[in-house]
Amino acid sequence: QGLIVVTDQTATDYFPDRPYIRVDGGVSRSLIEETGRLLGKRGQDESGFTIVATGALEPYNGIREILAAFSQLNGPQYRLIIAGLGLLECEVALSAARDSRIDFRGFLETRDLLALHAKADVLVSMRLTKQVNLPYGFPSKTFEYLLSGAPVITTATGHMESEYGPYCFILKEETAEALAEALRRIEGISPAERRKIGATARDFMIQQKTWELQHRRIADYVHARLVCGD
Repeated sequence: QGLIVVTDQTATDYFPDRPYIRVDGGVSRSLIEETGRLLGKRGQDESGFTIVATGALEPYNGIREILAAFSQLNGPQYRLIIAGLGLLECEVALSAARDSRIDFRGFLETRDLLALHAKADVLVSMRLTKQVNLPYGFPSKTFEYLLSGAPVITTATGHMESEYGPYCFILKEETAEALAEALRRIEGISPAERRKIGATARDFMIQQKTWELQHRRIADYVHARLVCGD
């Protein structure tokens, strides 16, 4: 029998001899439309550099590393916006109290979250893979990020590098120093080029990762397995 899995490691660890198809998630038409609307409203303010990180404020999401990386960026042009709930809420709030460049938004509804993504010059997904044992997880939050039209920095979780590598900046070293350097590198890219990078990633998601396409892949796979007699 064939399998449908979110990550390759799920299949290789538990069902090493079974054929499988990987379906890591999808994006809805409503999400595409809303992110497109927000992108169309985005201003052209090039006076600052806004870094955005959203999601669960837990150690495995690299929140401490993000805060430490931001502390290495000197200058009033930098701004860090964090949104979410979790174990590290107090640490984020304290960092915001100490550094006026940090804006902690707490929990946001989806519409407000997407609007925040649309304001970013870069989005950070710092899911730790070396310090925390999360072998079967894949950060679907990255799907929203890649639809935003902004460059994305992400760690190499699961198949992130092999499939999404051309459309984002892969952070090989999961340290504050490496993240700070990646942020400086993206800041050095012209705003026009950053918009082009974001647009390319968005096009990939629309062309390859809609739920309609993913459902079709699943249906075709199931049909093929039935024809093969599995």
